[in-house]
Amino acid sequence: MLISASDFYCPLTVERHSQAEEVEIRAIRWLEDRGFFDDMPADDRAALTGTRIAELCGMATPHASEEKLLNCTKWLYCMWHVDDKYSDASHTSQGALVHFVRMASNLLRAISVPKLATNDPLLIVANEISKDMRRYASDVQMRRWQDAQRRWLMGVAWEISNVVDGALLGVDEYLAMRLNSSGVLPSIATFDIAQGGGACAEEMDSSTVQALTEMTALIVALDNDIYSHPMEKGCARNSLNVIELIRGPEDEYDGELVTRVREIRDPMMWRFLELREQVGKQCSPELSEYLSCLENTIGGCIDIGLKAPRYAKWLDGNPQISLAAPNVPLRTDSLDYPSVEWWWPEK
Repeated sequence: MLISASDFYCPLTVERHSQAEEVEIRAIRWLEDRGFFDDMPADDRAALTGTRIAELCGMATPHASEEKLLNCTKWLYCMWHVDDKYSDASHTSQGALVHFVRMASNLLRAISVPKLATNDPLLIVANEISKDMRRYASDVQMRRWQDAQRRWLMGVAWEISNVVDGALLGVDEYLAMRLNSSGVLPSIATFDIAQGGGACAEEMDSSTVQALTEMTALIVALDNDIYSHPMEKGCARNSLNVIELIRGPEDEYDGELVTRVREIRDPMMWRFLELREQVGKQCSPELSEYLSCLENTIGGCIDIGLKAPRYAKWLDGNPQISLAAPNVPLRTDSLDYPSVEWWWPEK
């Protein structure tokens, strides 16, 4: 399937962190020293390290210090490893769900306490990362960060249980699930801490900022569904993906299905840009920095999705095309899906 940057309506520019390459090397070496990759098959390790995680973190937080970018990169390596290991629907079963819930509970404990007695490399690195994070994050930031991890892990449990049960999801239920299971919300919380996270609670907890955060997460999640779909088909993965969700018995061409996904996704992008402009006119410099982080997350994930070897080997697209106007009809009113309806003004 031909996928390129022109398939993603995203009129945003993305900065890059000047130390991302050095941080990538340091993060992988640090994880190696703690046995993180020891039991990982070579192909799985190659796919994980080929994700360019430091580059992604650096695009989301282009002005973070090197040490904060390093810690951010380490944590996203943990998250992507969990996603690779547990979100492949072809390996899900009732036993896998039980195993995941046990691991998730232990992982949440590892990031919540200052010291943990364990021989599990994932839990060891998670505990060390969270301990380092406490040195520069406030108590409120740490609580938000931990809450975001809970939301993600609960979303993955929901996703696995749907596969185990053979549940036939509607689009609205899928959007509600994918918002959490994609792992974008905890990534945003990690980026926010790395770049400073100085916005006050009154601004961060407002409904408009919460809406913008959710929009970012679901836009990125749907974009991931698009650029990861060729890989999932090529690897014969039975992963939950919106493209397969909307496929009807007569649908043969994936390109037409991508257009239909964009009819859901692009109005979210339009609403994000509209609401972001409104909020930006009257927000503090600290909140403006957070909103820039949301923009960078959307654009950075598209960039990585089209270039990272784990995806690019399955794509024929051109990542150099400008991310600009949509080439499908753009709906600007609400989508009439209850899970995201509140992002738009009441009719």
